[in-house]
This record gives sequence, structure tokens and C-alpha cells, in this order.
Amino acid sequence: MQFGTDQFTTVSPIMAAAISFVAFQGWQLLFYDQESMDDPLDQIPTAIYIAIPVAVFIYVVVAVATFALPRWHCRPIPIRP
Repeated sequence: MQFGTDQFTTVSPIMAAAISFVAFQGWQLLFYDQESMDDPLDQIPTAIYIAIPVAVFIYVVVAVATFALPRWHCRPIPIRP
């Protein structure tokens, strides 16, 4: 099976939308689930302080990969005379 750049342009917007939805929905679900936590006043701030840098790192990696993708996969084919 061979994959080309068509797969990246088709799947990427769908995956980006799904990941963004889950990322924003996760914060809401965290606050609804406080009853199941042992110490929510301690665990929620800790989770936020860990989650924000991890999310920023993931978004930066995705942005760098997105901007680098055309150079890796869409190189022009040289025309030979």
C-alpha cells in the first residue's frame, strides 16, 4: 500500500477538528468528575499545571510538522530536457 500527499490533506483537517474538540471537552469533563477524585483541590491544579505545557508542546510539534510537510512530500519533479 502506498500513501501519498492526498491522504495527509484529506485526513489532517478531520483529525485536527477531532483533537481540538476532545481537548476542549476534556477540561469540561474534568470539572464534572470532581466527586470521583480523592482530593480535587490538590489534583485539579496539578493536572492543569501539567496539561497546559504538554498541550502547548503538542500544538508546537503539530505546527512545525504541518509547515515542514510540504517541503518533505511536495517537492517539484525536475524536468529533464
